[in-house]
Amino acid sequence: MNDCYAGPMSFDVPAEWTAYAGHYRSHNPWLSNFRVVPRKGELLLCLPENPQGFSGERLLVPCGPGEFECTGGLLLLGRVRFDTIVEGQAMRATLSGGQYYRFFTP
Repeated sequence: MNDCYAGPMSFDVPAEWTAYAGHYRSHNPWLSNFRVVPRKGELLLCLPENPQGFSGERLLVPCGPGEFECTGGLLLLGRVRFDTIVEGQAMRATLSGGQYYRFFTP
């Protein structure tokens, strides 16, 4: 942000969302990884650029405990569900039926 920004400086998110933020990987050749990040009070799914054309960010809308609907983009990704919480971090994310596991990167 710069001096022209007059909006809020901090945003509240539900405490359980901190467990979901992180980098998740799989052996899926079409979508090998994604990141989940909180931004401006929302939770976003960030997809890497890829030849299939479904890169970018998708808003995650809560639809149950640990479960979110992916919105936006041309390709419907469906739901993502987080589980196996260990020491405050989700170890697994299931995206449209595919299993992704937390990958420890900075």
